[in-house]
Amino acid sequence: MSNGSTAFFSKIKGNNAYVLADSLDDRKRLTIQVKVFTPVFKQAIGLALDKAELWTKLRDPKATFHILDLGCGEGLYLPILHQYLLERGAKAHLKMVGIDLDSTAVATAQEYMTALGLRHARFYLHDATMPLTKIEGLSLVDPSSHFDLIFASALLMHLRNPQATLHYIYEVLQPGGAFYTKDMSWSWDNSYPSPAFTRIIHLAQQATLKMLGVDFAANPKSFLQVAGFESIESFEDRYAVGGHTESGRRMLENLLLVQHAVRATLIQSGVISAREYDGLMEQEFREISPELEGRFSTVNTIARRPLH
Repeated sequence: MSNGSTAFFSKIKGNNAYVLADSLDDRKRLTIQVKVFTPVFKQAIGLALDKAELWTKLRDPKATFHILDLGCGEGLYLPILHQYLLERGAKAHLKMVGIDLDSTAVATAQEYMTALGLRHARFYLHDATMPLTKIEGLSLVDPSSHFDLIFASALLMHLRNPQATLHYIYEVLQPGGAFYTKDMSWSWDNSYPSPAFTRIIHLAQQATLKMLGVDFAANPKSFLQVAGFESIESFEDRYAVGGHTESGRRMLENLLLVQHAVRATLIQSGVISAREYDGLMEQEFREISPELEGRFSTVNTIARRPLH
């Protein structure tokens, strides 16, 4: 890799604020992703709460409203959600829970919430592919402790068996509770007008789909229906990649970090040689220009658990 591209990634690492991180590039990527996705996140959460008719409970000062962030990472979405709900008139006690498989992320999330003064948020180390009734330190045996709202951002798209996880979600969601998931389909044409960029992204998509054997976001409704959910609605949103807008630049940086992160996996799996991959990266950095703009698509799906 050239001095220019090496400097690019060194600069990203140097600007990263997560001092407890064990994977600086990936944490930087997820932070960028949250910033880009936040407007649609609020839109989808509002839609989910509308469909499930949960605003009455949220505006009841005597009620407790339970929220679960599935695959919470460093907890970046929960403060955004907390502020959004307050702005929409929520007066209920908001009890927020996040789970993640990354112990560093969980510890950082708890510190982050404490720093923000959100003492009603708790984070737990747990694998989302295992029953949610088995979260160590959190008792979900009593149905009264089940969640009114569960959301997952870019989680189900990474699972070999999303159907099982949806079953676990359904188990701990209150009757009438809302669920929201945001995912990318591995078969979609997310592109940027650089041949090298497009080649790398497609290699990563193809390798991931082969490994998983399932493309959840290609038809999320079918998975949710099998799990027992109702009032299922999906909408696609598109983001600029590159160009002159701040969100476009952020998305381009995000996808470049994805490419950097998957390099070793693609090489080790025999999808591409190290020489060819690095050659593509060199070509890509020559091709990138503010004048170029591509697109990136995700699908947002909301649903609820039936009342009976």
